[in-house]
Formats: sequence, structure tokens, C-alpha cells
Amino acid sequence: MPVYSPSTKKTTHWETSLNHVPASPSPSAVIVSFLRPPQPRFLYSLQNSAPGHISYVPQLSNDTLAGRLTLSTFTLEQPLGQFSSHNISDLDTIWLVVALSNATQSFTAPRTNQDIPAPANFSQRGYYLTLRANRVLYQARGQLHVLRVGNDTHCQPTKIGCNHPLPGPSPYRVKFLVMNDKGPVAETKWSSNTRLQQGQPQCGRPCAPSGVRSTKCTCRPPSTLWLSTSWMRMPSAGTTLSERSALQGTP
Repeated sequence: MPVYSPSTKKTTHWETSLNHVPASPSPSAVIVSFLRPPQPRFLYSLQNSAPGHISYVPQLSNDTLAGRLTLSTFTLEQPLGQFSSHNISDLDTIWLVVALSNATQSFTAPRTNQDIPAPANFSQRGYYLTLRANRVLYQARGQLHVLRVGNDTHCQPTKIGCNHPLPGPSPYRVKFLVMNDKGPVAETKWSSNTRLQQGQPQCGRPCAPSGVRSTKCTCRPPSTLWLSTSWMRMPSAGTTLSERSALQGTP
């Protein structure tokens, strides 16, 4: 007859479960887990949520340039050589942000191309993006180039990137924004305030290349004194009067 011994007693599944109940974490372990720094992937997301900064301030063109400020346009120096950073690709898009001076604090860089505001959104948001380019066009080549803001009278203001004439005297501020398909990459600083001309243009300007002034000539708004293009090359010191007139659109 088998002799019963306590050491040979089988342990039931229920008793085994009781013997392996996990211990509750200590308060100190909970605090350590809460204070643990974010994982590298999360840190990478945080670091890329804001665009990098380029220490460049957009500037108006030279004071001697004709048509520098008009009733609906102004002329900027091109930011030559400002986008050579290693984190900027030749495929990245460089936009010019045009904003009312009191709307710069509320500006938020769009995350996708679908979020880019057009000139039609200007009255509501206070800013829009225009003059789409890439850094190949802004390479430092030693040539003098300018950008005409508000120079396209034919594009639809609802179209993204339209360089539509500015609606009033301002003041305006601008900056350049670099974007790719993942969002903003880098941005420059905001420019200083720019105010456009006001009122009607005055007569008495030269109506012919000969320089003869006439009070009977038909005066046109300053915005029509330039060729219809946003990318202009300034005349060099050796150009003749007729060449300058053709380049600047002077009648």
C-alpha cells in the first residue's frame, strides 16, 4: 500500500497561478519610467517639426533701380548663395512668404503643399506664398538679379504660387521658406517693413528716350513700367540708354 507523503503532493494549476502573481511596481519604478527621456524616433520627430534658421534678411533692391516701389509691386534682391546648407536639396522648393507686418507672429509654415495659402487667402490669413523656385536659381554667380513681388497681372489669385499684384500700400514683410514633401526645411528671417507708393503717379517724367519732358503725355501707373516678368536682370554700367529702356520697359 503506497504511503502518502506531503512531499509527493501534486500542485494544482490554481495554486501555481497564485505562486506566480506578478508583484506591483514600486512607486520609484513608476517615477523613473515617467521621467525616462523620449525614444530617439520621437526626438527626431520633435527636432524636425520646426524649420531650420538661415541668418539672412531679405532686402529691397538698390535705391537707384527704377520701379523699386510702385502702387502694387516692390523689388527684392535675390538671396544668392543663401541656401547652400547640407540639409537643403536641389529638389526642395523655395517660396517667398508675403505677409502683412502685423501677421508675421501668427504665420505658421504649411506642413504639406495642400496647406500652402494662395493670394486669395491673403485677406483672411494675412500672408501667402509666391515666387516658387529652387536653390539652383539662387546660386551665387556674381550677377545682379532682382525679384519683382506682385508683378503678374494675369494669374488667378486662387492659384497657389500666383504672384498677384499687392492689394494696398501695406506695410508688408517677407521671408524665404524652404519646403520638401515632408514639410518645412529652413527659413530666413523676416524683412523690415515695406510700404508701397500711394496716390496717382505724377506727370512730367520723360516720355521718350531723348529725355524730353511733356505735360501732355499719358501717365501710366508705375507698375506698368516694367516688362511682365518676375525675374529681372539689372542693367550693367555699360548698357546704352535704349538697352536700359528695353530692359526696364520704359516707353
